[in-house]
Amino acid sequence: MILVHVFRQREIEAIMGDCAKQAPKAIMRALNRSVENARTNVVSSATEEYYVSATAVRKTITITKATEARLRVKVHSKDTGRELIDFKVSPKNPGLKRPPAVQRVGVKKGSGLKDLPGAFVRKGIKTGKPHVLKRTTSKRYPINVKYGISVPQMIGSKKVRLRIENEARAIFEKRLDHEISRILGGNK
Repeated sequence: MILVHVFRQREIEAIMGDCAKQAPKAIMRALNRSVENARTNVVSSATEEYYVSATAVRKTITITKATEARLRVKVHSKDTGRELIDFKVSPKNPGLKRPPAVQRVGVKKGSGLKDLPGAFVRKGIKTGKPHVLKRTTSKRYPINVKYGISVPQMIGSKKVRLRIENEARAIFEKRLDHEISRILGGNK
């Protein structure tokens, strides 16, 4: 979350001089542009670090834009754990004539595929969507669907979060300068 503190707002109003009443509008526009950019950076950062699709990440993200009265923006991601089939699984297709001895799964890029002994891929009865399954006992049932990490955990990692925050601040400062010069210059 990016916050504009009161002392920064007063500083911007002082810079704008006669147009000080339009300072909240300039700050709002700059914040809204930076939050849109932050969402894009969240998606690209998550797909660079993990074997997950951009669409799956984008669906979990909601943004709260700033208004002139409330100069705050927020990027929020809400999701449950993602099924392992949504990540990199080898082999991904169920129903092979000769199933592999060990199912291999990759969640994070760069760490390679890990063995998941006892796991197998089958299509669901109701949906027809493939799932990575594993038996909990030596008997036929119960069977559990295997899950990986959720999108909020992916983007909450320190490396990803710091990159997103730094880029959002840089975009905010750049856009704020542009909005101030636009208001002072009289461009519409």
